[in-house]
Amino acid sequence: MDAVLIRNDTKAVYVNGFDVYPHGFTFIVNTLTHSPDAGAARRRPGSFGRTANPFAGLSPRGGEPPTPEEIEQAFRIGVRYGDGRAAEVEGRGRSRGGTRPSEPPLVSLASGHGSESEWTQGLWVWGIPGAGDVELVYRWPAEQVCESSVILDGDLLRDAAAHAVTLWDEPEDEGDGDARG
Repeated sequence: MDAVLIRNDTKAVYVNGFDVYPHGFTFIVNTLTHSPDAGAARRRPGSFGRTANPFAGLSPRGGEPPTPEEIEQAFRIGVRYGDGRAAEVEGRGRSRGGTRPSEPPLVSLASGHGSESEWTQGLWVWGIPGAGDVELVYRWPAEQVCESSVILDGDLLRDAAAHAVTLWDEPEDEGDGDARG
């Protein structure tokens, strides 16, 4: 289910690394930044801390919430199930011990890492679709990328979830939106 989402002169974004669990799935969003002066691979003075993280506008920095402009310009990605239910990533995932949402899907950021030329970001989607395919919907206003989508095979997700092995049962009152069983 690997797919290239964006490819232009300066950015490439692709998804891969799908893992399916009994109650959801994870995948990786990979972002590569191409610079015409890439031959001078040294960090520029004053560039410390800059990254290619397209989700930076969704996460607090140093305890300060992102500005509305940062949120609006950030890379956004979500899912739409065949029955019309949809969710978009809203920021860092739910903490352990939180309650599971009543209605899937829920899309959360997981761990991410990178540099000023690449970023790898995990995403967790709580909820396996009941029927139909899953549409992966994305947009990146800061890069002038309008809303687009790719289709994920819902049958593959459901089949993988049905064959996933639960290692430990979680007590019902301690489940969270990021339990992967």
